[in-house]
Amino acid sequence: MVPVSVERQVDGKVGSVTWWVDDFLMMERKRYTEKIKVPAPMKWNRQMCNARVFNELVYNTDPNLTNLLITKDWTIWLVDFSRAFRTQTKIFNKKNLTRIDPEVLANLKKLDIATLNRELKSYLRDPEIKGLAARNAAIAQLFDEEIAKRGEDAVYLSLPER
Repeated sequence: MVPVSVERQVDGKVGSVTWWVDDFLMMERKRYTEKIKVPAPMKWNRQMCNARVFNELVYNTDPNLTNLLITKDWTIWLVDFSRAFRTQTKIFNKKNLTRIDPEVLANLKKLDIATLNRELKSYLRDPEIKGLAARNAAIAQLFDEEIAKRGEDAVYLSLPER
């Protein structure tokens, strides 16, 4: 859901090179304001729920309609995380966390502080990594509690994508 970025030296300076989103169709702002219907609602809803989970995980305080790109095959791509990776340990907006893909929840549960440190130490400070780890645990706990309360069918996005 996020275009790949890699660290590279550009003109002798360390920087990042980011994959350009191919087959760009429109921003979510256009789809929303022009009330354009999505061709596969279940696939769309799955992507939107997963996007909300990701934005809460990274504590993105500016997930707006211009930061969500849609390609011609109606795949969602999230861009612009300039207001993310904060030090807060609490979930930013629990109302965004209504449903989750079971595979995403399983992967959240596997994520640990050692992995976060190994993969992100060069890019994030310790308080940011600790915040990410705490939010990860809080999101997993929230969904576990919701599953216990309402059942898997009410929480998991296990419907076919068509």
